[in-house]
Amino acid sequence: MAAGLALLTLAVYLRAAGCAFLNYDDISYVTDNAHVRTGLTLDNVRWALTTNYYGLVHPLVWLSLMLDATLFGVRATAFHLVNLAWHTANAVLLFLVLRRMTRALWPAALVAALFALHPQHVEPVAWISARKDLLSTFFGLLSLAAYVHYARRPGVLRYLPVMLFYALGLLSKAMLVTLPGVLLLLDYWPLRRWPPPAGSGAHVAGPPDAPDFPARSSGFLLLEKVPLLLLALAAVWLGLHTGWTVVNSYPHEPSPWLQTANGLIAYATYVLKTFWPAGLACPYPYPYQFAPAKTAAAVALLGAITALAVLQRRRRPYLLVGWLWYAGMLVPVSGFLVAVPGYQSLADRYTYLPLVGVFLMLVWLGADLAAARPAGARWLGGLAAAALLACAVLTVRQLGFWRNNETFYQRCLAVTTGNAIAHNNYAAILFAQGKDADAAAQFRAAIRDQPAYFEGHLNLGHCLLRLGRAAEARDEFLTATRLMPGNPLGWEALQQTEAAPSAP
Repeated sequence: MAAGLALLTLAVYLRAAGCAFLNYDDISYVTDNAHVRTGLTLDNVRWALTTNYYGLVHPLVWLSLMLDATLFGVRATAFHLVNLAWHTANAVLLFLVLRRMTRALWPAALVAALFALHPQHVEPVAWISARKDLLSTFFGLLSLAAYVHYARRPGVLRYLPVMLFYALGLLSKAMLVTLPGVLLLLDYWPLRRWPPPAGSGAHVAGPPDAPDFPARSSGFLLLEKVPLLLLALAAVWLGLHTGWTVVNSYPHEPSPWLQTANGLIAYATYVLKTFWPAGLACPYPYPYQFAPAKTAAAVALLGAITALAVLQRRRRPYLLVGWLWYAGMLVPVSGFLVAVPGYQSLADRYTYLPLVGVFLMLVWLGADLAAARPAGARWLGGLAAAALLACAVLTVRQLGFWRNNETFYQRCLAVTTGNAIAHNNYAAILFAQGKDADAAAQFRAAIRDQPAYFEGHLNLGHCLLRLGRAAEARDEFLTATRLMPGNPLGWEALQQTEAAPSAP
């Protein structure tokens, strides 16, 4: 089953090998990064372990990219095949972990297949800059596997691998800070380590063939997570400390009310895209206008699912566990706490591990329904096969949009509106190709969507300067310096206009 899952994943995603590096972060992560391009050297390893480049601390990501450059050179095909290998390993590992926790072969395989083939997961595979999502998920799943081994017979030596893999996951991406909460959920179901309510004699239902794990007191279950929580707190402190300058370098900072509304809409949007993955893009522009109707609809949807999961917690505990898995793991990137204000409203890569919770809900509910109504099992099996086929077709199609910069941005601009970053980055491609007039139009579109966009004004100024319109370029550079007076790029560009002649 694991081998079949791996072959299926490789076959569906093989198109990723033909994708190019993008000018959206891949430049900073690989192609223009001298530390990565020159591979694993002592100086580069030291840089990877100490840098907070881009306001992020993920040394394992840098080391992974350096290893690729050492082995294969800076070749896009090789980097993408390595991404695909990590994704395949994650799918297989997820299957093995679920199988070990529940002893349910086909449900575990179906969850892993949905994880592997869902088009929302194209972004981490097709984008080299998303290597951090692949690595953090790999080590997070290894931590889950070690935890299942530990939970069967708790002991210090069995607990150490849980901490080690968790620490490696945090060093890949700090989004894993909520993983200790996931372990508490798994204690509830399917491991059933939580004690029954006092005097009730009741116990949470578990999978029919679930392995036996010794129940522990609630105090013990909480106490054993403390070392992991300390690692999580260290990662949070480090992230806030290193990312502070990045957060404060952006002129836009949404109000707490708008952040909350956007977070609720993002939660609901991810769920809807799970069932109808249309209009996938990167990035999704941040909405600066409060949308009361969307916010109310999101609250209604999220409230209804939460209520259903809570009401069914005894009979179908996987609903509550899956939903809290999804909701909890998204908290660090939900939009309630904006990492870079005004940057993006949501991102498909953020759902890479959280969506496993939704898949758990759907698959185990289907298995329950099939067991209760054997006559309908065949229909449910057909529905599952159709869903996987649809996911595979849509994923292959989605990979085509990541082929190169032109197809990537053209698709993004076709399915989103007000996308300043996409206009700006697409204009940079046109500018590099010598299509200055077309580039200027795209830079102006970026500024129209986000008037206080430093990069947009700066880039438009350079474009106008090359077109011989020095006076207009100077105005753009002046605007850029007003937006970010502490950024030297605006002042350096402004000096260029003093010696540049204007076109007649």
